Amino acid sequence: KDEINLIKVLGDSNCLFNCIIQHIHLDKNIINCIDNNYTYKLNPSKEYEKLSEDLRQTVVSWLENNLDFLLPTGLTIKDDILDAINFDDNLNTIEDYFVDMRGFKFAGQIEIYALSNILKKNIIVLTELNDEYYSLGMGNIYNNSTNDNIYLYHNMLEQENEDEYHYNLIYFKNKTKIYLKNILNYFK
Repeated sequence: KDEINLIKVLGDSNCLFNCIIQHIHLDKNIINCIDNNYTYKLNPSKEYEKLSEDLRQTVVSWLENNLDFLLPTGLTIKDDILDAINFDDNLNTIEDYFVDMRGFKFAGQIEIYALSNILKKNIIVLTELNDEYYSLGMGNIYNNSTNDNIYLYHNMLEQENEDEYHYNLIYFKNKTKIYLKNILNYFK
């Protein structure tokens, strides 16, 4: 726990996408100064919201164009969506799923598969139990690299109500130190 920054993101039904854009922003804005790496968080703003929404739309488009993509489970994207539809009384078709997902439906494992393939990165989802982080078995291993993984925290074990499920970003302290943007401007 001492090795990570748990970066909280907005709980606005875009939390998965908010985590990913925050990760991309942190990585993209790393500066090196005196043998240390520094970066800063993207604060909630119109830009933040637009980046999350654009990423959501990119993910849905990728899913629509890759329904026959074979997942590590042996199912296709289409099979996985059909399975999700069986557990949602408001959805009847794959098209319903995509319309919902283009809006503000909570994203999950299906969208993580898409994000991992779009970004060409491993995405690992962890949860906390007794002050330790554990894998939930969610996420996607895109390649054998361990250097550029995206780690997410999910509160599944803390919440009984699925409507309160939420992702936050885990960013390792050994990768870089996170400061306020105005402090980093001093190093430039």
